[in-house]
Amino acid sequence: MRRYIALSILILALVIGAIFTFRPKPKTNSVEIKNNGTYYALGDSIAAGDGLSNYSDTSACNRSNLSYPVVTSKKLHLKAISLACSGASYSLGINGPQDVNKLTISAQIDKLSTNPKPKLITLTAGANDISWIKVISSCYLGPCGNPIQTSQLNNQMSDVSTGLNIALQKIQSIYMTSPPKVIVTGYYSPFSQTFSKCSDTTNLDQTKTDWLSSETDILNNKISSIVSNYSFAKYVTLDFNGHGLCSANTWIQGLTERAPYHPNELGQEYIAGVVSK
Repeated sequence: MRRYIALSILILALVIGAIFTFRPKPKTNSVEIKNNGTYYALGDSIAAGDGLSNYSDTSACNRSNLSYPVVTSKKLHLKAISLACSGASYSLGINGPQDVNKLTISAQIDKLSTNPKPKLITLTAGANDISWIKVISSCYLGPCGNPIQTSQLNNQMSDVSTGLNIALQKIQSIYMTSPPKVIVTGYYSPFSQTFSKCSDTTNLDQTKTDWLSSETDILNNKISSIVSNYSFAKYVTLDFNGHGLCSANTWIQGLTERAPYHPNELGQEYIAGVVSK
């Protein structure tokens, strides 16, 4: 009898538990988000997402799934194909082949003609044509911004103008009378307008950062001027002011991070917001 009572209690407990743990699945009207087309990203280490985690191909170009092209594709519901590669310049990477990590990468621009027409192309390039990282580093190591260095740097910027012209003409020739929308980004200054002192700006001062920022402006003006000649292309400004090195909410990777002066995840998200407008 006791066994019968105990068994009855156990069965009752299991039934009650099942009643209270069972929940009917709510009806959902979820719809799978489909891509509305393809998006090609051309460019250098900034477009590749160098220094960020979640690399998608560490063997070559340091492309990251946190880069602005990937974020942009999600915002616009486009399938992203990133051709950007760390170290790419217009002559070696965009318009011509690039040797990187013992691999030869074919010209990014040439891959457009072998793939279906995209809805969007973005392009971030030019800094490596003027060895911009070396220029910034020279200001950390000693005096910089003298007339000779300034003249040499400004002369190198003609390579950016020439290379960008070639790239946009190539896009025009591939798609003839109906090229896709092309967005060309400028470059940000890694330093805020008012100089801030911290470990990431050691050996710098207001004069040096002002010169670096003014050269960034000159480079951007070169890029913007070329883009204005092509009706299918649009130039967008990248303004990191208030979020430079030493700021409380920086968008820049510091000196001890994997890719100094490059955008961090927040910086990449900002660029994606500008590009996807």
